[in-house]
Amino acid sequence: MRKIELFFLGVIASGGALILLVLTTILLQILQLENFQGQEKFLIIVAVVIEELSKFVLLNQKLVREKNLSKNVSLEAISFGLGFSIIEISSIITQSSLTNEVFYGLFSIITIHASTSLLISLILSKFYQKSIIYRFFLAVIPAMGIHLVYNLNILHKNPENTLLIILLIFVSFFSLKPFWSSLRGQD
Repeated sequence: MRKIELFFLGVIASGGALILLVLTTILLQILQLENFQGQEKFLIIVAVVIEELSKFVLLNQKLVREKNLSKNVSLEAISFGLGFSIIEISSIITQSSLTNEVFYGLFSIITIHASTSLLISLILSKFYQKSIIYRFFLAVIPAMGIHLVYNLNILHKNPENTLLIILLIFVSFFSLKPFWSSLRGQD
């Protein structure tokens, strides 16, 4: 039941992030900055910041402030990441036919959002007693970095590198699970 709740919380986080990104784009148009050099990279950075902040805020609220940490934090984080990716996936599916390239893109979206949600959740579950500033820097900055590398690889059309990067990230999280579990009791 909790995984379903976190899935829908991920959908809500994604919807909020989308609204903030649209508002940012409108603001750029109002300020007549929509065609400045480097706009595409700027919007990618803004999107990454907004997405990872929204993940952190909602996961922090659910996992830490509600003191609702569980032993299944990895599966719950992946459920949240799947929910977060749904809006982006729905947008792609409605605009494209399902080719191998589109399927690869959908898999990549799921993997990056599940991975960054997993990173944030693992940090929150380990350091829940630390200050929110501490948790923020430890969780969000690396998640933003991973997500930014992923998005810039897509922008520069390096799909082989992108897939390799996200698979390595995803596998590394699961290989570190015993380490995270052992640290949990050492506060």
